[in-house]
Amino acid sequence: MREFRAWIPFGLALVATPVALLVGITSAGAGHGKYFWAKALFPYTMLSTIVFQSIINLFFVLAVVQFPLYGFILSLFSEKKFAGLILMVIHISTAILCFILIGENFS
Repeated sequence: MREFRAWIPFGLALVATPVALLVGITSAGAGHGKYFWAKALFPYTMLSTIVFQSIINLFFVLAVVQFPLYGFILSLFSEKKFAGLILMVIHISTAILCFILIGENFS
């Protein structure tokens, strides 16, 4: 039973991914939005716009796999309570960088 419970974060992340993608894409408003939720939910992809001036396919794929990857990491380290905290700190720090660094094309 313990092995099954360890994979619950991965399953939840798979379910959350399409919802998060919909929220992020909707906040972008087909390029005319404010990108708030896109930056908050997918900071790694949004930081890539500093270099490439747009969201390239590789980083769109990263956005699609980001939450399942989080779930996989949490599943692997299910016995370690600090894994979730570390992921959260990294994600929030990266999101803050998005709000500070990203220029006018993705404001």
